[in-house]
Amino acid sequence: GIEPLGEIISRIPNDQVIQTLAHLEKPEPPNGMSDWLSRQGLPREYHAATLDQVNEAIKPKITSYLGNIREHIAQGHGLLLTGTYGTGKTNILALVMKAVYPHWAWFCYCQDLFKSLIPRTEEQKTFLWKMQDYQVICVDGFGEAYEHDWPYSEFEMFIEKRKTAKKVTCMSTNLSLEDLQKNAKYLRVVDRLKTCCYPFELEGKSRRTALSVDDL
Repeated sequence: GIEPLGEIISRIPNDQVIQTLAHLEKPEPPNGMSDWLSRQGLPREYHAATLDQVNEAIKPKITSYLGNIREHIAQGHGLLLTGTYGTGKTNILALVMKAVYPHWAWFCYCQDLFKSLIPRTEEQKTFLWKMQDYQVICVDGFGEAYEHDWPYSEFEMFIEKRKTAKKVTCMSTNLSLEDLQKNAKYLRVVDRLKTCCYPFELEGKSRRTALSVDDL
């Protein structure tokens, strides 16, 4: 059979990965970046994400990460974004997707990933293959309650495989890093992520704006 692209990439020396990225480009979709972002799983709500929306306290570091994204891809370094809801974590994941456009990247919600860790359908098998082999993945919503324990052990192995293959995983969670480390269920995953992800704690209240009936 055809060897998965991710396995080929994992054997490439680090100093050649950046050059190799040029060969991962796909033909630009007819509608440009927005069409590509939709195809790669990012909800349309986040297509207009900009650096201006990033918390001022971390904006310089996020700007630096995005500006040197190719070097971080070569090293397998991602992001771990923690903090309460509405503080802009998904917005930053969207910026990562836009920074790597149109390369080998994918966005998904953690619940969808968990449901596919033991695939039962061809669609789930395809989804899991993408998650394992994409050079960059952005996973939103880690730490949400899940009714079964088995996905966590599978998730640990999933993260371990990506870490050892030096593939970039960027992840967000509504929990704080301290809360994650207190929970035995998450501790091993966090222990792996801290070796390959830059941690950012997003502080403050939700920045989402409610609709007003006065606008009707």
